[in-house]
Amino acid sequence: MDAASKIEQMAAQMTSRASATAEASAPAATASAPAAAPAAKPRPAQPTSPANDEIAKLRRDRDRYVAFAFCASDVLVELDSDGAVAAVAGAIAALVHADFKTLKGQHFLDLVDPRDRHRGDVLMQAFKAGKRGEPEVVRLIHHGEEGGSVPFSITGCWLSELGGHYFLAMRRAAAAAPKIARRKIESVVKSEPIGELLGTEEFTKRMADKLRRLKSDGEDGKLSLLKLDKLDALESRLDDSTRAELKNRITAILQEGAAEGALAGSFGEGRFGVVLDRDVHAKDISKRIAGMAQSVDPEGKGIEMKTAELDTRDTDLRDADAMNLLSYSINSFASGTEGGMTIDDLQNGLTEVMGRNGRLMKAVRRVIEDRRFQPHFQPIVHLASRSCSHYEALSRVTDAALELPPQEFILFCEQTSLIREFDLAMVRKNVDILDDLGRRGEHLRIAVNLSGPSLDDQAFRDELKGILATSDVPSELMLFEITESSALADPAQTNLYIQELRADGYKVCLDDFGAGAASLEYLRELEIDVVKIDGSYVRKSLKTEKGAVLFRSMVQMCKELELKTVAEMVEDEADVAFLTKTGVDYGQGWYFGKPAPEIPNYSMGSDRPVVARRRGEVESWG
Repeated sequence: MDAASKIEQMAAQMTSRASATAEASAPAATASAPAAAPAAKPRPAQPTSPANDEIAKLRRDRDRYVAFAFCASDVLVELDSDGAVAAVAGAIAALVHADFKTLKGQHFLDLVDPRDRHRGDVLMQAFKAGKRGEPEVVRLIHHGEEGGSVPFSITGCWLSELGGHYFLAMRRAAAAAPKIARRKIESVVKSEPIGELLGTEEFTKRMADKLRRLKSDGEDGKLSLLKLDKLDALESRLDDSTRAELKNRITAILQEGAAEGALAGSFGEGRFGVVLDRDVHAKDISKRIAGMAQSVDPEGKGIEMKTAELDTRDTDLRDADAMNLLSYSINSFASGTEGGMTIDDLQNGLTEVMGRNGRLMKAVRRVIEDRRFQPHFQPIVHLASRSCSHYEALSRVTDAALELPPQEFILFCEQTSLIREFDLAMVRKNVDILDDLGRRGEHLRIAVNLSGPSLDDQAFRDELKGILATSDVPSELMLFEITESSALADPAQTNLYIQELRADGYKVCLDDFGAGAASLEYLRELEIDVVKIDGSYVRKSLKTEKGAVLFRSMVQMCKELELKTVAEMVEDEADVAFLTKTGVDYGQGWYFGKPAPEIPNYSMGSDRPVVARRRGEVESWG
């Protein structure tokens, strides 16, 4: 018989161990006993046989293993697969003033001091995962009149072959040592996280790839979103080392439950996402994080947890639109901005969320196909001469049934892959406008925005080239602004296409410079003509000296690279004076004119701009 079989036999007899021990240790008659006492009747000798010899050997092995266990422990506890007490042996009554009859059937965590329940839960999770680790100090509730709790150092294991039961070995600890325990939060689970959690964009991409693979293999995936309310308040109450440790432990818990060990992301402001392994549930992760957070909080308040678990069985993610809608839902939740998807929305279920977003996608696609949008034009002015250089074409949806602000409309298009269709429709509409102006003898210049995902797509590049090749619009009358609201997948490849546009006579501008982390990388990778500095930088440069220094450095860098500069959010004459002194070439903002559905001709009065009749002047980039 192998060791596992022996252990199984011994475990089956654990419940009778106490009575067997009592019987074995009962006082026997001796020579010094009173004469009146009856002599102990000797037990008859057991007949010798191979079967009896094997039974005797098993008993000796059992007693030997139990003796070894009690050498290191005061109490042995067996829990069933649900975590309820199934058997107890040792000095439990003396230590916590409760016998087996009182404890039987109670969940182990209900016996733990509320302050330490997260550590008890972590232990059980770790044992089930096949981990043992170092003993963890956990306080058990004292059931006597004096109340309180008793600290125990606990270790153990979980055996699937024994009905999925837990076996705990507990030894009375000198003290609960809360500071030591804090330093060891979840140490039995994972001493260190695998690495940093993924950002929103990378998480969304890997999530989509993983769920597609699962679906093609005939399997289902689970996506969980978590919102840790009051996390910022908790972090403000912690010292630097505990705050860093809290972050590491949250990361470790998420990564332990994540598929492939790393499909977990942090979206900022207490928002997280994780693609779960099949046997892991969001509520378990939530409970562990909440308990751990409460344990490190000096005020014991902890955080509030909200979770949404989205089961992909509710939709067919092999459909490209469905996957795009799921990605949009994640990005909306991650944004945390007004109008974004909240955790409460997602708790309603994937079917409802996907259905609502699916209806929105159909409405947006209809707007694009039917061209139910109107370009609005805003002047971009040469600061030195105050003459209009060109107009930026900004989209405005004219469909009254689609109530989406312009920025949200563009973001929805970008995150659902409709942006390629929209960019092409916008180019066609502006080509038509320039064609019409040309037939009337008016030659104005228009800048049209192109999104990063559009330029990453070869089919889009080919179609754009075809539109431009069949148009009669001179290339010097159309410029292209590359927006940075969505990252370029391959800047080097995009640059090759940009050079084709420039070779055909089209000027190219890098929009929103400074707003995204990739700005400098794009400036290094892309050969362009103009840089448009994001309005946030302009406003900051006017408020602080530090902002002014950074802004001047940015403008000077562009000059050295022989790039023209445009500054956004120009609001008054003081802004113009500052920008001119700094060396900025062009300005754009409400001071020069708000976006309008008709292209105005711009001219400056003595002290403020006016919108004049279109005259047809054209200002080159100089």
